[in-house]
Amino acid sequence: MALEKRARWWIVSTHVLTTGFAMPLLAAILGVAIVVGAGLQGLQAFLLQLAIQAVGYIGGTYYSLGYLRRSAITDNWRGFIAPSVITFIVLSIMGFAANSASFMGSTMAIGILLTYYGAIVLAFIKITADGFRDLQNQSEAGRSLS
Repeated sequence: MALEKRARWWIVSTHVLTTGFAMPLLAAILGVAIVVGAGLQGLQAFLLQLAIQAVGYIGGTYYSLGYLRRSAITDNWRGFIAPSVITFIVLSIMGFAANSASFMGSTMAIGILLTYYGAIVLAFIKITADGFRDLQNQSEAGRSLS
């Protein structure tokens, strides 16, 4: 795959959709298969599925940054931090709302989800900010060598 100069919307949407949708969806499918295969129910099943999805979110963030490193060129990687974070937070709020709706009446489950999504958002912010800063530094180092 050749490096191409990419538009802001392409980089942000690729990063956020990979991190906040595609990889967690794959992890959720795997989680359901594991939970059903192991015959887990209740709190154990719920917590295991969240743990597997967390791997999807966090792994997806690193995967997306690696993909962008191999496929995109831009002059301002740092400029993608805020739009990515804002978009990811919006997706996370939607995910929290959708998941919470299925647990209405369970204060504990909603509390767990609130804590979970808070941790996922913080991890995304840290990994994304560090990753885009690293890409910016690599871009600037590459320009100074040419």
